[in-house]
This record gives sequence, structure tokens and C-alpha cells, in this order.
Amino acid sequence: MLSEAFQATLKILLFRAGPADFPYREDPGLSRGCIVLGIVATAAVLGQMLPLAMALASGVIATAALSMFVRTTLRLRGLEPRYVQTRNALLATGSVLLLIMSLPMAAIMPGMMAFLESLRVAQDAIPAGGAPLTISPDQMPDLPGGASLLLDLLTIWFFAVTSHVLRQAANLGYFGAGVLALLCVMNVVLLVAFAGPVLKLIFGGGA
Repeated sequence: MLSEAFQATLKILLFRAGPADFPYREDPGLSRGCIVLGIVATAAVLGQMLPLAMALASGVIATAALSMFVRTTLRLRGLEPRYVQTRNALLATGSVLLLIMSLPMAAIMPGMMAFLESLRVAQDAIPAGGAPLTISPDQMPDLPGGASLLLDLLTIWFFAVTSHVLRQAANLGYFGAGVLALLCVMNVVLLVAFAGPVLKLIFGGGA
């Protein structure tokens, strides 16, 4: 079963298969594996910016948000029986890409975090009523070009695969699937962002 899921994931990533080709079992083991993989992959990316506990909690929220979005979309389309395969296909393919994304992010984040910290210090140093902080082009962080380009390409690939899966699952055209993929990604990102302050209170914001 794992071998079938892995092969289907690779084929979907290469746009040679769709969610209907992802293996389906009544045994929830495969679904649980995809959910855990989604949480871990999300935490691998967010863990470069957040403490581990918060990153894992954010991974749970992101996975739940994706699941709810897919179920709601397919229910509205009258195609809810496709839910499990569609969700698992999105989790499996998305997790592979997120894990790969974590590599260029590891090269980018130190410079980006240092830049954000310098902005925070500069902002705190501005007296009340003072002029707002401005940033000139030469003050922008010097990020590794290769890592930045790779991250951009992987992000485009992520969006394209998400659109590909949703297009076949929901019987949509390319434009409709693209809009739906954008809504899906925005839904997940916004829920994780909104949950951030609550997670900071729960975990204390410490490492």
C-alpha cells in the first residue's frame, strides 16, 4: 500500500495521474499516515521561524484547514465520495514539496530573520510621533540567489499540483481550478496566521 501511494504521489507531482489514482483503503492507516506526513512537513517549514511545539500545532491547523476546504468544496459539487483520495493526494504531494522547500528556506531564513530583527530594533528606536521607518533598496537583505530562485520554482510547482488535483477532483476547468487552488492556499495560510496569537499564548512564544 505504501509503495502504491508513493508511486501515485510521484505520478501526480509529474501531472501524469490524478487523485483518482491515489490508493484508497477502508483501513484508515493510509489516511492517518498522510495526515501525520502533512503535519510533519508543515512543521519542517514553519519550524525555521517558530518554536517546534508551535510549528507542530500550526501543522495540525494547516492540515485540518486543508481537509475542511476539500470536504466543503466536494460537498458543494456533489462529489463528496472523492474526499478521502483527494485530501490524501493533496497531503502527500504537498508534503513532498514542503519538505524539499525546507532546504532552500534553511539557506534563506537566517538572513531574513536577521533583517526582520533589525527592522524591529530600528522601529523601537523611533520616538513617539517620529517619522515612520523607511527602507531603501540597498537595505534589503542579501539573500542567496540560487535558494531564492529554487523556492520560487517550488512554490509555483506546489500551486500547479494543487490546481491539478482539485481540477480533476471537482470536475473544473483550468481557470476554475486555479482560482480554487488559490482559495485553498489562502484559506490554509490565513487560518494558520489567525491561530498564531492563540498558539503564542498557549506555548508562551518560547523556544
